[in-house]
Amino acid sequence: MASTDKELAARIAAGEERAMEEVVELYGGLIKAVVHKHLAAFEAYQEDCINDVLFAVWKNIRHYNPSKNSLKNWIGAISKYKSIDYKRKYYMELDRKEADETVAADGRVEDRL
Repeated sequence: MASTDKELAARIAAGEERAMEEVVELYGGLIKAVVHKHLAAFEAYQEDCINDVLFAVWKNIRHYNPSKNSLKNWIGAISKYKSIDYKRKYYMELDRKEADETVAADGRVEDRL
């Protein structure tokens, strides 16, 4: 059953799980492509990011305004910004890990003096 953007958004807002299945069928490829574009080097994060995108659609559907954008573009934007958030998170973890390794290495050097 094909729905218009407005109808599909209303069904999601009403908590209809089948509507989210339609989102996956209709826009799953778009979500995966956007996430992969931004997280190509971070494969371990891609599946979690996709799940977060779908959860964000479910949770924030009331903010969707069909007069401003198509549902496809709205979901694409969520995918983009969630991917960027995941990339930032990865880099922060990497920086923290490198800092910990540097501190540990510095400590070992001091022990030798």
